[in-house]
Amino acid sequence: MNTGDSSRSGAPRGRRGAVPVDAAARSIHKHREALFLEAWKRAIHCAGLQFFEIRSAHFLELAAHRDQLRPDHRAIRRALDRDLNAAEGLFLCALYGIYNADEGRRLAHRHYPDCRSREQMLDVFDAERRAILEALLNNYSDW
Repeated sequence: MNTGDSSRSGAPRGRRGAVPVDAAARSIHKHREALFLEAWKRAIHCAGLQFFEIRSAHFLELAAHRDQLRPDHRAIRRALDRDLNAAEGLFLCALYGIYNADEGRRLAHRHYPDCRSREQMLDVFDAERRAILEALLNNYSDW
């Protein structure tokens, strides 16, 4: 039996066949990360720089990765303990929930116990906040 090139079906085999798929997957992942970062920056502008580990608006614009723009748990907790309106507070909870789902849920349940579902939460938001959350969720990959 001949195991040379004439026995191949024309389709690449082994690692060579996986390279284009891997490259395409990496490209899609990088694109989604860029879209997520853009939406995260919009979220920070909407929520307020003071709730994130950001030194300045200039730093925000220069940030190249979401890890440079982590939410500030302590600042968010303090703000939630004061009287934020529901849209502002729930938006902070939702954003923190993108960073850490369990803690975001705890914050929301503690400060907004009547808001039990995602639909109830979304009803509180204006179109801008809904659009930001939609972009974040559509382009999310594990933090």
